[in-house]
Amino acid sequence: MAICREVKRNALNEWLATQPAIIKELCLRLPIGRLYSFRGMKGEIQAYNEDGTVTMVFTGEWCEVAYPHKEYNLNPSEVIACDLPLPSDPVGAKFEGVSEWFDGMVENVEKYTQRRHLMGKKRIDSIRCEVDRIREILEQDINFKR
Repeated sequence: MAICREVKRNALNEWLATQPAIIKELCLRLPIGRLYSFRGMKGEIQAYNEDGTVTMVFTGEWCEVAYPHKEYNLNPSEVIACDLPLPSDPVGAKFEGVSEWFDGMVENVEKYTQRRHLMGKKRIDSIRCEVDRIREILEQDINFKR
């Protein structure tokens, strides 16, 4: 199990003393400041939840990700301690955020459809309106989760 962050033990112990039993169990089972893998992505525990789940953050510091993001309500049995990445392992975020990633996806779809002549200009403009609406919903959802 790789240590990826230095943890101030005194502050952690003081905080743990005020937490419910489920949080204490999760913290003992999955200590903070360690590196974990979830579905092939390496990240860190960001929060222990009273429903017995954890929140992890995937920044691209420990593996390659499409964009930096958080995963909520993860089952602790699916979170596995792992080692630091090897120097040859790809790391980093391909995009700065979900909006940039989504724009790239839309651009690829538009290029494909134009290349295949599957739709006319009116249809592509209609798709752009839908894409803008979906982007707004995604950004509102992301801001809500922060």
